[in-house]
Amino acid sequence: MKRKAISIVLTLALLLSAAAMLAVPAAAAGTKTVTSAADSGTGTLRAVLNSAVTGDVIEFQSNIGVITLKSELIVPSTVNSLTIDGKGKVTLRRNANDSNRFRLLNFVGRNPLTLRGLSFENGASAGASPGEFASYGGGVLAMAASLVLLENCSFTGNVSDLGGGIAANQLRAVNCTFTRNTGHFFGGGMGATEAVIENCSFSENSGAFGAALVTELAAVINSSFYNNQLSAVTEKVDGLNPRNDGSAVYASENIFFYHSTVGKNKTPHDVFVGTDDDEVGYFANSIIGGTLIVGGTRITSVNSLIELDQNRVFGKNASGTNGTLPPLATYLDAKIPALKSASVPAFKSTALKLTQADVLQAVKQDQRGTARGTTTCTAGAVESFASSDFSLSFLERLLESLRQFFQSIWDRISGLFSL
Repeated sequence: MKRKAISIVLTLALLLSAAAMLAVPAAAAGTKTVTSAADSGTGTLRAVLNSAVTGDVIEFQSNIGVITLKSELIVPSTVNSLTIDGKGKVTLRRNANDSNRFRLLNFVGRNPLTLRGLSFENGASAGASPGEFASYGGGVLAMAASLVLLENCSFTGNVSDLGGGIAANQLRAVNCTFTRNTGHFFGGGMGATEAVIENCSFSENSGAFGAALVTELAAVINSSFYNNQLSAVTEKVDGLNPRNDGSAVYASENIFFYHSTVGKNKTPHDVFVGTDDDEVGYFANSIIGGTLIVGGTRITSVNSLIELDQNRVFGKNASGTNGTLPPLATYLDAKIPALKSASVPAFKSTALKLTQADVLQAVKQDQRGTARGTTTCTAGAVESFASSDFSLSFLERLLESLRQFFQSIWDRISGLFSL
């Protein structure tokens, strides 16, 4: 019996020793460098992603530039946290003439994904065609991630059914641009359950609901929405009858704007806010021009310029007399009080946090980084009257003044010669 027991112990010891010898320690996270701009093979982004581990930071050799992909990049499901840093020099692109439709990047991990200094062009997630609601994220898909951080990224010409540029659950975007992206049903530029958007520009995007942005809950800071356009849709989506709304933003629940500008979008209903009693549309020091804000039983404007010359604000508790707000033309380019306090959204996600202090710190500068006045400023994403302001509108006014001055001199000289 004793011998049998010893034999068992020895056997177990041998098995444990063998297991220890065969076990391969988990690879340590570190910085990996992409050395080839090819689609696949040694040193390519695809190869580096395939060997990535949780916590890796991926960078690029300085000569990489454009990577033309032939199929979707998929981050392995074992990678639960990742940073890809292009340092503003790397573009991931699908050839626009490629008959193979695919999104550019798919992250299935559940922990934070950080994308920094990258451009995403011409992604087209499979099935992305009008009438077929089957795809998310033409440029990037990261719906499972607890948080997606976008810094200094651009999304151009991407298409899907929801989130042409990017589709994510919780998302924070800083200093990003979204241009000419398409969401056949929702969110041409971006589709996100919850989002904080800071110093971003959305232009020429299209979609049936939220041509630039579709969201449940979002805070928009120092950002602009121009020349976005609703597209037609005739099919039911999730059993709902189609209702085209939000040529800039469609927020099914709450939206908060701080020092942001919405204007020149090509169809009405620029901003749509949900209609339930507990939903909020909040606008602080912002310009909402040429728009109709539909629904939202608690619409609040703090020093904001909401154009009502042709449109009205709907909402039982819209601030101002009888649910109306001052017309934009009355206050355009007028100075308003600097933002000293602000209501902030209560995000359901613990990954997204935004305090009043965060907002007040962010709006000390405008979208271009120009300092705003501490006492008075102008509404919208761009400060018009800062001493260091050399914006287009400022230059236009200066040039017009100079033109009038020289015209008056010329008129006088011409008058002398005519005598």
